[in-house]
Amino acid sequence: MFDHPGKQLKDFGVFIFLIMVIAATIIGYLIGAPADHGLIGAGIGAVIGITIGWLSTIVLIAFGELVENTTRIRELMEEDDDNDEHEETQETIQKPIEQPNTLVSQQNHEKHVCDKCGSKNEVDLKFYEENGYWICDQCGYWNTEEDNDE
Repeated sequence: MFDHPGKQLKDFGVFIFLIMVIAATIIGYLIGAPADHGLIGAGIGAVIGITIGWLSTIVLIAFGELVENTTRIRELMEEDDDNDEHEETQETIQKPIEQPNTLVSQQNHEKHVCDKCGSKNEVDLKFYEENGYWICDQCGYWNTEEDNDE
């Protein structure tokens, strides 16, 4: 009963659509019958029932599709996890932990003041030399060589 909820929601959406069209047609006929406009009332009821039923069915079918896709994604992820478990442990054992070279990183950085907000920033000199600008950490302003010359 609970094996495929997405498909069941989609089937239920179609069932609701049919019930709403039939119910709206009957209600429209009953409202129009006392004034001898039963067929017109039934027609208006059918149009309203089809419209409302169609909209509610779209929502139910879309939700059912979402449930089906989520279930499928979960199944695929579980398959990948089962396949990748052994590979991850092998990679973790074989790879040494890399430590950053703090001397090199300190030598390749310089403090600059942002022209827009005035905050002090640690600027990567290699990036600055290659691109001709650096980006402020505080305001995101692109400080260029021309800005710094002024």
